[in-house]
Amino acid sequence: MNLDFSTVDGVLNLSVVVVEVIIGGYFVFFVLNSAMISRVYSKVGIPVWRAWVPVYQLWDFFKLAGKSGYWSLLGLFGAFELASILELPVTIDKLIQRIQVLGVTGDWTAAFNFGSTPGPFGFLWDTLSTVVPEGAIILLGILAAISAHRVAQGFGKDPVALTAAFVLVQPLYFGLVGAGHATFDASRIREPEKKQKINLKAHPGPKK
Repeated sequence: MNLDFSTVDGVLNLSVVVVEVIIGGYFVFFVLNSAMISRVYSKVGIPVWRAWVPVYQLWDFFKLAGKSGYWSLLGLFGAFELASILELPVTIDKLIQRIQVLGVTGDWTAAFNFGSTPGPFGFLWDTLSTVVPEGAIILLGILAAISAHRVAQGFGKDPVALTAAFVLVQPLYFGLVGAGHATFDASRIREPEKKQKINLKAHPGPKK
C-alpha cells in the first residue's frame, strides 16, 4: 500500500488505514462497554442480552435513572456518524478534486460546489445531514451523563466522581457501578429542588 503523502494515492490509502483503525477501535469499545453494562444490568434484574444491542442497550439505563427509554433512540443518528467515517476516503478524494478545480479555474464557487448535492436545496441537505446527527449525538451524551449521575446515586456511590468517569471513560463508569455488592435503590436518587414562587400579594413587603 502506497502511503507516500506527496501523492494523491498515498493520501487516499492513508485515509483507508485511518478508517480501519477507527472502526476497529469502536468495535473494541463496544465489546468492553457492553460487557460492563451487562454487569450493572445483572445486578438489577435486567436481561443481560439487552446490553449487547446497539442503541437499545441504553434504553433500560435511562429507565433505571427514572427517565424515558426513548432517549436512547437518539443513538440511531450514530448511523450517520458511522457512514461519514466509512466515506472518509471519498470525502478526501472529493476535497482533493475541489482543490484541483480551484487550481485550474481559480473559481472558489465552482470548487466549493464540485461534488455537492445538486439542486437548490443541495447545500441545505448537505448541511443538515451533518449538523443534525452531530447535535443529536451531543444531546444523547448530555442526557446519558445526567442519567449516569442519577444511577450512581441509586447505587449509593459518589455521583460526581462517577459522572466524570462516565464522560471520560464510559466502560470505567459501568465497571465501577457494577463492582461490589451495592444494590440499587431508586429512593436514593435526589430530585432537584424546585424554586418556590413567592406571591407578592400574599406576602407584602414591610410598610414604610
